[in-house]
Amino acid sequence: MRSSSDMLVRFRLSLLCVPVIAILTQTDTGSLSGRVTDASGAAVPNAVVKIRNLATTWQRESTSDNEGRYQVNLLPPGAYEVSAEVTGFKRFVDREVRVQVAQAAQLNIPLELGSASESVEVTGTASLLNTESVAQGGVVTQEKIASLPLNGRQFIDLALLVPGTNAGGRSVQQNSVRLNQTGGFSSSGGRTNNNLFLLDGAINTDPDYNALSYVPIVDAIAEFQVQTSQFSAQYGRASGSQINVVSRSGSNEFHGTGWEFLRNQAMDARPFNSVTSSLPKNQRNQFGGTVGGPIRPNKVFFFAGFEALRLRQAGVGITSVIVPTALERDGNFSASPAKAYDPNNAAAGVRPPFPGDSIPSNRMNPITRAALRAMPLPNVGTNGYVNGSAVLKQDVNNGSLRTDWIATKKINVFARYSIADESSVIPDVVPERERLGFVRPQNLALGVNQVIRANLVNEVRLGFNRLFFQDGLPEPLFDVNSQKQSIPRFRPSGYPVMGGAGAFTGTTGGGTVLTRNNTYQVYDNLSWLKGRSSWKFGGEILRINYVRSEAASPLGDFQFLQGYTSRTAANDGTGNALATMLLALPNQGNRQVTPTRMDGQQYAGAFYARPIFVSSRISQSTSDCDMRSRPRRPTHAIKISSIDYSKVPSPTAIFAAGPLATYKPTLFTCGLGGYPEGCAYTDKNNWSPRIGLVWSPIAKTVIRAGGGIFYALTDFNGLLQLARGLPTNISQNLNAASSFTPSFQGFDIFGASAEVGSVALSQAGLDLRQRTSYSPQVSFSVSGNSPGTWWWKRRTWARLASSSSRTSNPITRSRGQGRWTRAVLMPALSSIRRWSFPITSSRCPTRSRSRR
Repeated sequence: MRSSSDMLVRFRLSLLCVPVIAILTQTDTGSLSGRVTDASGAAVPNAVVKIRNLATTWQRESTSDNEGRYQVNLLPPGAYEVSAEVTGFKRFVDREVRVQVAQAAQLNIPLELGSASESVEVTGTASLLNTESVAQGGVVTQEKIASLPLNGRQFIDLALLVPGTNAGGRSVQQNSVRLNQTGGFSSSGGRTNNNLFLLDGAINTDPDYNALSYVPIVDAIAEFQVQTSQFSAQYGRASGSQINVVSRSGSNEFHGTGWEFLRNQAMDARPFNSVTSSLPKNQRNQFGGTVGGPIRPNKVFFFAGFEALRLRQAGVGITSVIVPTALERDGNFSASPAKAYDPNNAAAGVRPPFPGDSIPSNRMNPITRAALRAMPLPNVGTNGYVNGSAVLKQDVNNGSLRTDWIATKKINVFARYSIADESSVIPDVVPERERLGFVRPQNLALGVNQVIRANLVNEVRLGFNRLFFQDGLPEPLFDVNSQKQSIPRFRPSGYPVMGGAGAFTGTTGGGTVLTRNNTYQVYDNLSWLKGRSSWKFGGEILRINYVRSEAASPLGDFQFLQGYTSRTAANDGTGNALATMLLALPNQGNRQVTPTRMDGQQYAGAFYARPIFVSSRISQSTSDCDMRSRPRRPTHAIKISSIDYSKVPSPTAIFAAGPLATYKPTLFTCGLGGYPEGCAYTDKNNWSPRIGLVWSPIAKTVIRAGGGIFYALTDFNGLLQLARGLPTNISQNLNAASSFTPSFQGFDIFGASAEVGSVALSQAGLDLRQRTSYSPQVSFSVSGNSPGTWWWKRRTWARLASSSSRTSNPITRSRGQGRWTRAVLMPALSSIRRWSFPITSSRCPTRSRSRR
């Protein structure tokens, strides 16, 4: 029901006229506003509007002004009953008003003449259209979360329903280290790692790769919002999307759910390349439940959820690899297709074969021989092997508990703690080299909402996020001359990795990594209504601790080619990499003397002030300004180094000169010699102008357009390269000068560990005056929810997702160098309509059992 005055053209303009810091306060609360009018459309002042939460009975009040306007800010998301009453009019009641996460809802209240003892009840009058903000995106409600199929029960997959999002590369650590986890997605053509995840307003982003940290149980999510562009300045720290998840809270009634999802091999077919006669094991059980209700009716409520995953899967990625035969393990290559020739007895560039095609035992290195003997014997053909009986294992236990407390009529408090344990065993292509992983994400949020006065509301939020994980192949021991010991890592050409684990590589067969990242957060938002204007103030303090340690390879990592045991220097098809390995003739070697460890720390703080001025004329307008306090400081760590390229020409100048030359940049330890402790100077040029337009030319139709510059943080993992070199580490690389004549014999080829020596070193450098990564964005959309014009809106709803990002590589050598990347303009068709989503019990494409 709308009055005639509500059909007038509505116009809103949002202009950001001052700089915005890359890190600003976050919030998951929404707002409700509208006009109170009589039957003729005239404003009704002094009407008391009450907004009562249907689940907890917590209530807020507002009084309409002389123009009939009312507004209630900082409302927790949920279902509300809205009532309005004033002398001379019937009481208005709407029991189906939904306030969504971080969105502005509108409800215009038409009053009818009559007694206050009479009431008029309406439903569904709140507008789903956002006419207050230029932000682009959408909300995934609890009905959709419960109804839509989710293979793997990852809520982030539903974020792809929002226009402007796509799966992207998803090349983040969580996707490879944490099984069945998705760490991010691409928004408006941006990087996968440019998003910020919030859980109940608390940061839920791991700084290592700026990816999702704790994965909430889908049945414990009330709803979540994805803002893809043009979001308010109170949201920061990301140039891609803001993913704001709200957990479910308890109510005055007890509710519970239970489920189990089952997959097994009963209906599977036997893989064509399986080495066993039976079906590979394939058992997946995902089960759990939720329960919520009152602890003390109308005062204290709780909601708890638990979910577990048990996965046992054999034959994952069945791959046939070549392994040494029983003869080759003892140096006998008489039955091998590629024979070995003696590199010590060449005559006129031609090498003779070994006697009987066998390497004498006194010339075989005992270390490489031990590595060969640890490999499995062939089980496919002459020298093939398939690790078909290995079983991938994954166990996950995920739990969350939330409590809500209505302390007084004006104070509402909530607290939530979530934790998950994830363990995995990932087989390699050969046995006894399984990758072991353990991950424990934790997230804590504590919030207090206080109504100081009817027009003054404050919100305080504390957040804590931790991600601990370890992954990789623990260093194995080998029998060398009847003694157990660690040995180097060997990579003979054409064969799987053998020997030790070596340094962490991020894949199977590599060493271990341990990470413990903590994020501490506190922020405050204050909302003040003053006449036609609305003021919002906010401040945030953020502390990030980044600790990552990757295993070293002090014994070295060596590569072997067939050239050192070939007959001639020509590529004649002779030679054997295994023979080269047994003779200990590496073609290439590298090592890291000590573990790569970084103990990084970053502090960030911000303050913003946002005045909003409203005009009540035919063309209604809203303007706002946002102000930052100070830029963030670069991450600093203990005893890491970088390179000063200020005395070296830029890459552009070097390449323009034609011939390459030798330059001598300055190697420095961060924090010493007058250099900044963060290895780079603070970027004080983080200006972020934004402009937006929201226009409603006709009822139930809104046009939005906006543009601005949005800043993002650099992944901390890229800064880890600074810890791989001097002064705490030595990363050495040696390459043979010839692929036919050996340059190295044995594995002690680097010299003393404490000396740099005359070998090639790897050293990373950070641009001293690097710019903070930023992304200029523009957007345009048309939306509406009128049933009579639904077809027209579906054809005209197009989101212009143009995103240009000037990215600065943290490991670069030039000042101000970077590259511009421009995304393709991609329209996205959608419409806003009311739908009823039935709650179903199965989200699994195969067998499932569920009860709700």
